[in-house]
Amino acid sequence: MRLPFINREKEIKRINNALSGQDVSFIVIYGRRRCGKSRLLQHVCREQDVYFLADQNAKQLQIMNLSHEIARNMHGFNQVIYPSWESLLNALNDRAKKLFWHAG
Repeated sequence: MRLPFINREKEIKRINNALSGQDVSFIVIYGRRRCGKSRLLQHVCREQDVYFLADQNAKQLQIMNLSHEIARNMHGFNQVIYPSWESLLNALNDRAKKLFWHAG
């Protein structure tokens, strides 16, 4: 059972406002250890959002893990091997532009 959030209404509202806008959002959450950052994001993320928690694994493994997470919402995104973070983020940007351009 997950515990309820206490005194996190302001943070939840700010994140929801960023996610509900018409523009594509990139949100960075930072703070000291063990204050609930990951849990906060898991609470507000919806099915169409991408939630990725970086860890201490090798760079290439993290890039692959993120591409698999993105593929949950963008079919086939993980069928490419991205040699760098820049190549993955550029591909994500291009794909998002196409999705939002055709949707709008």
